Amino acid sequence: MFQLDTTVISELRRPDKANPLVAAWAGSTPAARTFLSAISILEIEMGALLIARRDTAQGAVLRTWIDDQILPRFEGQVLPVDPAVARCCAGFMCRRRAQSGMP
Repeated sequence: MFQLDTTVISELRRPDKANPLVAAWAGSTPAARTFLSAISILEIEMGALLIARRDTAQGAVLRTWIDDQILPRFEGQVLPVDPAVARCCAGFMCRRRAQSGMP
């Protein structure tokens, strides 16, 4: 079983631009063995919504990708969030905000 990080999912969105090693690994790994966390769904949704605010066309492209590819592909393969995961995610998000200079 492999839990894919949000960055891996984003990397694979455009196969023509994906890192060849990441693409090769994904191509050789059975889909049934790959999972997303609910946190990755949150991050992908947030990214799409933020992009749509400044570029509606790109936001629509991402919305289609999420609705037509990501959600159907990982149906039944999204790992739930428990309190320990939520707390860990909060720490990551706070560090990311601090690194980007956000309050």
